[in-house]
Amino acid sequence: MMRLSYVVIGAWIVLMAGSIFGLFQLFTGGIKLQDASLAATIFLLLGNMLGRLDGIVQQTIGYWFGSSKGSHDKTAALVKGE
Repeated sequence: MMRLSYVVIGAWIVLMAGSIFGLFQLFTGGIKLQDASLAATIFLLLGNMLGRLDGIVQQTIGYWFGSSKGSHDKTAALVKGE
């Protein structure tokens, strides 16, 4: 389970870094988009993907540092004590 958390957070870091780099290239003129509808589609898909991944990362971090992890540890301690 912990390994999957690292994969999710790593994917989020890579996508965020790529998005920031792409936006930087777009704003500084490194990338030129000829078709406005293509740009709108790209940003729509990218925003949707980042929004979903951001939600997953928040849930993952919330599990490890929130009440779900504590509840899991408590249950494991109770089972171990029986």
